[in-house]
Amino acid sequence: MMMCAVCKENFAVVFITKIVNGQQTQEGLCLSCARKQGIQPINQMIEQTGMTDEDIENLNKQVGSLFENMDMDETNNIQAQQNGQNSSNPFFNFINKAFSKSDEPVDIPREPQKEVLDDKDSKNSTKTKTQEKKSVRKKKYLDMYGTNLTDQAKDNKLDRVIGRHREIDRVIQILNRRTKNNPVLIGEPGVGKTAIAEGLAVRIAERQVPAKLFNAEVYLL
Repeated sequence: MMMCAVCKENFAVVFITKIVNGQQTQEGLCLSCARKQGIQPINQMIEQTGMTDEDIENLNKQVGSLFENMDMDETNNIQAQQNGQNSSNPFFNFINKAFSKSDEPVDIPREPQKEVLDDKDSKNSTKTKTQEKKSVRKKKYLDMYGTNLTDQAKDNKLDRVIGRHREIDRVIQILNRRTKNNPVLIGEPGVGKTAIAEGLAVRIAERQVPAKLFNAEVYLL
């Protein structure tokens, strides 16, 4: 593991990138030296947790003891975390635990034990997880940039739509088709297109739609 570039005594847990003469170089610092150099968000995290100089020194010793007792595989795993997806975080997960000021030793996060499954269960489990991941991925940007009218209807946050039952019934009829099932509401602003969409969301929330549409969701973009 890399030693602190400043004090040369403690193991480096914070890594920064410097540009010198147009060349990028990586420099590793221990927690104490990173704090002295005012590197953020180190100082902010220390202030929020109320750590003293003595706490920081004890943490440096814990990290040093941890790395000294670590075998080669564990060391390579930590090095990969530094160079991989966690490199943007100035602390590793086990460093974050130390900020709780508990007396428990700092642990390296390990992968949870996996249950032994037969081939059939394994395939079904993999298929289910893949479907869940795809579903979450699809809804990520909808939830970020849109409003789920169906959820609002379930929470009674939408007003009742009056006088639009014919249009709502027609939309439901089109959605229930096997083909050509994409209804389009066309009209000038203010004529009630959104009201029809909200009415559809209320119908879905109250399950006043065909069973095929029970799990449908309406989003307002």
